[in-house]
Amino acid sequence: DVANAMNYLHTLGITHGDLKADNVLLKSNNTDRRGFFCKVSDFGLSRYVGNQDYLTTFTYGTLSHMPPELLKNGIFSTAVDIYSFGILLWELLATTRPYDGRSHGDILMLVVNEGRRPQITDYYPEMYADLIKDCWKQNPQERPKFTEIVKRLKKMLQDLDVEKNLLRDVNDSAGSHDHTERRSICRTD
Repeated sequence: DVANAMNYLHTLGITHGDLKADNVLLKSNNTDRRGFFCKVSDFGLSRYVGNQDYLTTFTYGTLSHMPPELLKNGIFSTAVDIYSFGILLWELLATTRPYDGRSHGDILMLVVNEGRRPQITDYYPEMYADLIKDCWKQNPQERPKFTEIVKRLKKMLQDLDVEKNLLRDVNDSAGSHDHTERRSICRTD
């Protein structure tokens, strides 16, 4: 939902400028299989960029979600939202805030001077970790557009559905075996 909403904003030439979990609202919806859908909110820092490559500004959103080019040089483009989306996706998988406990000065040093990002651990699914890393690329022109992100996320969901169906098939076939046979296999005496 968030990637689709951001893609729509970008097609209108609008950059959000403060994409983060706190600015994503959940609305109940009985027709959605999850029971809710997401709404992007808080457009206080949004800018109309139009057909320009970028604007120059020295205002920015939540520090932990801002890319190095904005923090260092005030370059505000759609790539800012892409970077922030990568941080948001990381947050969802990490279930914690990025740079938790770090001061603003520390975050600036890590992101701008050292090119560091929050840690991606081994338990992140590879496709998600790759997407996050792509969103965090140092060069803003190398970050994917939301049209690509939406396609990649749809592919991930399709792959997940296929995997669920395979597991369901395995469980169904395992459930059709004779219970006495399973007991004898599990017996330890």
